[in-house]
Amino acid sequence: MVAENTPKGKGALRFKETRRKGHQRPRQGRGLSNSQLYKDAEEVDALQLGAVQMLAPSVSKFGPLGAREFEVFDLPFIFGDVSDLHRVTDGR
Repeated sequence: MVAENTPKGKGALRFKETRRKGHQRPRQGRGLSNSQLYKDAEEVDALQLGAVQMLAPSVSKFGPLGAREFEVFDLPFIFGDVSDLHRVTDGR
């Protein structure tokens, strides 16, 4: 995961907080940021092996796994604005 003060990091912290509040029984789990547990290249392997249950990687990480279409979202400035992005992702 990225640093806690980034949008993805804040989302992960919010998920953790919501998860704890939403259950009557305590749940185990912890959120780690800044590659504390696995480095970038190792995290998808860890997910496939069951060493972690959830990740929030860049979508380009799925290209080598057979979903090369997702790599397009890592190109800078490919969409002119958010409405262009939605037209593409919604298939319009």
